[in-house]
Order: sequence, then structure tokens, then C-alpha cells
Amino acid sequence: MRIAAADTTWRATGLPSDTTDYVKPQTIDGRDCLVLRPTSSDAYEVATDPWPVLPGHAYCATVAVSPSMDGAHAQCFIAWLNPDGTEIASRAHGPITFMEHAFAEEKTWGLAPDGATGAQLVIRFTSDEQTWKKATGTLRVASPRLEPSVVVTLAAVADDGLYAPGEPALHRLSLAGAPRGLSSIAVRSAILDYDQTIVDEADAQVPLTNGAGEIPLSLPAQSTGYHRVVVTTACEEIAPATAWASYAVIPPLDFPVPEDLPIALDAGISWWPRREYKGAQRSLSERARIKCEASARVGLRCLRDRLSWRETSPEPGVLEWDHYAVSHQAQSDAGISVYQMISHTPEWALVDTPAVAHRHSYPPANVRHYYDYVRYLIRDWGHAVRYFEPWNEPEAFFFQGYVWDLAALIKAAWLACRDADPSVGVLCASRSRDTEFWRRTFANGCARYFDIFNQHWYGPPESVFELLRQDRELMADFGVERPVWMTEQGRRTDPDPDGKYIQAERAEVSYLLRSYACCLAAGCDRVFYFYLQEYLEWGQWLWGLMRDDHTPKPALMALATLIRQLRMAEPLGYVRQDDAYAVLFDRGDGEHVAVAWALDGGSVGLTLGEGACAVDSMGRRIRELPRGEVRPVLSEQPVFVRVVDTAGMAYRPVAPRPRFAPDRSPPSPDMRVWLQAIARPGVPYPDCDGMDREKTALAIVSGDTETVAWRVHNFSDHPATVRVEMDLPDGWKPRSANLAPVTVAPGTHADLPAEFTVGRMDDWMDSSVGARLLVDDRPTDVARVYYRSA
Repeated sequence: MRIAAADTTWRATGLPSDTTDYVKPQTIDGRDCLVLRPTSSDAYEVATDPWPVLPGHAYCATVAVSPSMDGAHAQCFIAWLNPDGTEIASRAHGPITFMEHAFAEEKTWGLAPDGATGAQLVIRFTSDEQTWKKATGTLRVASPRLEPSVVVTLAAVADDGLYAPGEPALHRLSLAGAPRGLSSIAVRSAILDYDQTIVDEADAQVPLTNGAGEIPLSLPAQSTGYHRVVVTTACEEIAPATAWASYAVIPPLDFPVPEDLPIALDAGISWWPRREYKGAQRSLSERARIKCEASARVGLRCLRDRLSWRETSPEPGVLEWDHYAVSHQAQSDAGISVYQMISHTPEWALVDTPAVAHRHSYPPANVRHYYDYVRYLIRDWGHAVRYFEPWNEPEAFFFQGYVWDLAALIKAAWLACRDADPSVGVLCASRSRDTEFWRRTFANGCARYFDIFNQHWYGPPESVFELLRQDRELMADFGVERPVWMTEQGRRTDPDPDGKYIQAERAEVSYLLRSYACCLAAGCDRVFYFYLQEYLEWGQWLWGLMRDDHTPKPALMALATLIRQLRMAEPLGYVRQDDAYAVLFDRGDGEHVAVAWALDGGSVGLTLGEGACAVDSMGRRIRELPRGEVRPVLSEQPVFVRVVDTAGMAYRPVAPRPRFAPDRSPPSPDMRVWLQAIARPGVPYPDCDGMDREKTALAIVSGDTETVAWRVHNFSDHPATVRVEMDLPDGWKPRSANLAPVTVAPGTHADLPAEFTVGRMDDWMDSSVGARLLVDDRPTDVARVYYRSA
């Protein structure tokens, strides 16, 4: 399909037969545009008519783009064509466009391969639509052009772009595709700091042979902080080309970082092992090494990772650790403890369900298979994997089971880790919504079967004080007190109005520092910011403290600064005055420090000792402060106020903060024989839409007949004689029940089915049917199934 827009003719491919709703020319604010909209299919492309090119020459394709979309993204490419108009070789790719910003020029540089006589600008428009979210919005495209230029590559010699103070920041600068007659090209380099201030400029000549050349770029040593080096070419014969790279100057650690440092990171080292990265193409092991060594250099000692049961156990009894072995070992080699989270049930283990969407988020039919797998993981990789989480955000679509299924997984995971290595810490399963889901999960007897409760939160950091209060109250209601970890908290970086990310990355620095400070003051034992490696999630959320080429963003430097300024990071309390905060920490070396900020201007009162100063988020000492009472002017960019005299201050104490400590004692015998509810045995689980409606309560009508099988698991080495007592709501009638005492052999389970008639239901209140397990006539466990009026 061909579409004319101003002086450009575009060809669209991959669209549905009716293209009216997806691609059309429009005039917007006097600018002739092609307007693209996402389809319900995966992707389509639009391409300009070809421009002539010469093989071996470099070109710059420029196009003005203005996105306003959600759940979709676009990317520009240069496609190379032979005389027949057939696309050859690999495309040159430009930046990814997503979310919303005003018109901005996007540039893509590429080198025409042998045999190329033409080039097209291609825009690939991808729908990242999910079952829970429809892709919406538009991408406006205007004024494409192609000009002769040069391809500039700029890369840090340090794989991770991290340098030490006083060390020249060595980079490699290479040019390719310049006109053959040129003997050299002039380049200008400029170093900008975190505040976008130019701190150094230099000119150089790059000698060329056959249009290509390379020089080392030895940037002068800079002080501690984040920097960007921008290189621009100057040549009258061709269009200018630019490239930039970020790097950070990080001082060495001056204290031994303990494994239980409360500052940690969600890194996902194992995620997407075969994705392509910008810049140098490195092997999986090299990428894992770079990320782990960079994390250790920052000062991290514990990283959260992700593991697919489906990938690693494609058949019963088969274990293929594959790239997970590489990432686990890389973390262990770097002195990092792995905190591993599991997902994705293999097909052979799934419950019966017709679901296609999120199919492998359904639970296993037999929880013993899950127990065996977790035990094998700790057996093989327990030297690296020191923490384990049974499932991620089960309230969301990541888990497509009932709350009583989740309770069974939590019990099995804890027992598996205890049986393989009792010192491994077992987390609950990350809470990401309100507490009612977890009350119903805990009502199935799993509150005793975890060592650490964990929470996710992507809202304002200052809101975590209330979240942690809810967590403590929830656990107390079920008779337990456990450490709380914030295992995901983060801020995405949306484009600035001009399409860049300078202000967005400054906002992430603010969020990161406030996140760690608030979480620790609110009672978190450990905090994991999301996320290490840059990636675009579902076409709408750009995450990551490292860029796609493994170099640092400002937030990585801020994290390194946080660790160096707080050292042992023992929270003492906090001061709040309106929307201004100061969180006080004991560094462990006799000094106290405050992380201070104000959301809407303002200040807090602090008492300071001799030698007090303020340090910014990049580790730069920005001003000296007087001794005594001061009220420093604050902003959303937190500062570290050193040498705080807490003895002369009134502050709110830290909330109760239990700390995790490994417990090598074996499980008590009564925890090895436990109860699981199997609701509607023999009935397939609903598809994901049905599961979203019934995850916490099954829909029923008064007068219905319901069946629950009370499954008794025996994870001990001895036979267990048990019986089950069932309770029904008032007015509900038992029909039949096989609840006589039964002896369950070791390593097996027994199902005790019970059938009942549903009585009166309230529209405004759910009902439940419960069971109590008695072992040798002693109550040991409970299970409960919830129902709501259909």
C-alpha cells in the first residue's frame, strides 16, 4: 500500500487489509505528517521511496517524530537495497520512540554495504498490547531525508564505563564511511557533568584510510561523579555526525561491605540472555561478568534474579540450568549473593486449563513436583543462591492460581529450601496490592512457612511508611513477625518534552535515593531497587541503571554514592516538616549522616557537628555547613548532610525492623504434614479472564453443590495418622464427606473429599469453607476456600 504525505511517498507493509485506521496523512500545526496507530497485531512497517546510495559510504537518515502512545513503540532503521529493490544485509538501527514528546529529530547513521544502490528509511511500529492493556495512541512522522555523513562509534575502554578518581577515562573513537578522498576529519569532544555543565572540551583530527579511521580518546581525569562525553564531526563535504557515551568516576570502597548490607538491587542478570545489545556484541558470560563486576564495584552484595521452571525443566526429571548456571556463577565469582525468584510452570506439570494467555503462570497440579525442583535448585546452586522467592506478584497475572494454591507453593518452597540447605532465606511472595489477598493466603496456614515478607511498590517513596505498617499488622494478625524486604521499587524514565532523557534521569536519581531512605526508615530490612539493565517493558516503561551498552546512567552513580555515604546504613529515625524530610543513619564509623530532600521546597532543622558538609547525589562535596542548628534549603534532589549531631535532635524513631539471620534448625515435625485445599477437584481451571475474577473467591449461587478435596501432604520420613475437621457457614449443609482418620505414607498425599450445598449468600460479603488438620489428634494446620455470590 502506498501513501503520499507532502513530498514523501511511503509504502506500508504488514498491515491488516483495512488500513484506514492505522496509517494516514494529516496536516498537524502546519506540518505534513504521516500518522501511525497501533494495530491489534504485533507490528507493521512504513518505508520511504528509495534514495540512491554508494556502497561503502555512510549516510544519516533524519526524520521528525512526535509520539503520543501507550503500550506501543517504534524504531527507525535504514534498509539497504540492491538494484532489484531487494533488501540486503543488516539494517542500521536508530533509537526507540515511545510514550510522548513534541516533534524531535531522530537520526540514524549507517554504512551502505557492498551491492547496495538504494536506501530506505523504515519505521517499524510495534504494538506491545497485553491481555490486560490495549495499545493506544499515535506516532506522527514528518520530513524524512537522507544525507551523506560518517558513522561515529564511541566506546569506553572500561567495559562498564566505570573509572577511578585520577584515572583518565579512556575511550575509543572510530569513523567509517567517509568519502575516500578525505585524509582526516576534525572532531570536537565535550565532557558534560551531571548538571549539563561543560567541564572540558578538546579538538582532534582522525586520520582516515579508505574512509575509515580510529584514535584513542584519552579524556582528562575528572572528579567523582557522572559524566557524558559528546563527539561531533566537522566536515564541509558531509553532514555532521555525533556520538556520545556516559561514564562515571567512582571512588573505591573504604570499608568491607557485608553480605547483609540493606542496600541491594533487583538486577535480573539471567533475563533475556539472547537479546541483542547496542555497541560491542558480547557473549552471555561476558555480559554477566560485566554486570556483576560493576555491581560489586558499586558496593552491592546481593542481587535479585529470575528463574524459569519451564525453561530449565522441559520434561519430568530433566534439569538444564543453561544460562542460569552462567549468571549464578558470575554473581558468585563477584562476591554477590543471588536472590532467586521462580516463575513459569512447565507444561508437563500444569494444572488442567484451557488457558492460552499466561498459560504457564498457572500452578502445578502436584505441588510435590515444585518441591523437588526447588530442592534440586538449592542442591546444585545453593552456594550462589542464598535467598529464594516462590513466585512474583501473585495478585497480578504473573500467577494464575487461587490463594489456596499460592499457600501450598509457599509451604513447599520453604520445606524444599530447609531440606536442601536450612541457611537459605525463603521469602513469601511479593505483595504488590492491598492486604486482603494476603489475608486469604495466610488463612491457608502458610504464615509460618517463610523467613522474610516482601513488598513491591512503584508509588511515591514517602508512602512506604504506611505500606510497612500494613505489612506488620498483617503478619501480627497471624501470629508472626518477620523481616520485611522491599524487593521492587523503581521509577521509569519517560522521554523529556524534547525527546531526550536528561530531566527524566535526574528525576530517577531523586526517586532512587528517596526510595532507599524511606524504606529503611519505615522498617525494611533490605531494599532492592528495580532495575539494573536498561530495557523497554511493553513499549511504555524504560527501566535500568545501566544503558543498553552496559555504561552507567546517573542513577547508578547515585547508588554508588549512597553506599559510600551511608556505609553500614543503619537507620536511626527521620525528621519530617511538611514535605521536607531528613532520614538519619549511623554509618558504623562513629558518624551520623542525613539523607535530606524537600518535595515542594522548604527545609528541615538539623543539628550539626564540627566539619559538617553537604554531598550531592553524585558524591561531590558541594558546600561546608556551620556547626550547630541549621536549616539547609532543600530540593527534590536529595543531599547527604554529613556529621549530624543526633544527640541534640528530636526525631521520629525507626519503625520495628527485624533483621534476617539464617536459621539452620530443621523444620519442626508438625510443619512437615500439612493441608492444601483443592477446590472443585477434576474441574479445569478457568482461562486468565476467569482466574482474574475468581483468584480470591469462587463464584457460586445459593443451592449449588460444591466439592473441596482436603489434600494432606506428608513431607516427613514417617507415616502420619491424620484427620480433618471441616467448618461450614451457617445454613450451608454437608452432603457427603470422607473425613475419617487416615494414615498418609511418607512422601505422599491423601485427598479427603467433601461435598456440601451452598446456603444463603450475601452480595456484600464473601463466605468461606475451612478445614483444620489434626495429626495424632493435635491441630497443626488449616486451609480455607472462599466463595462470592455470582
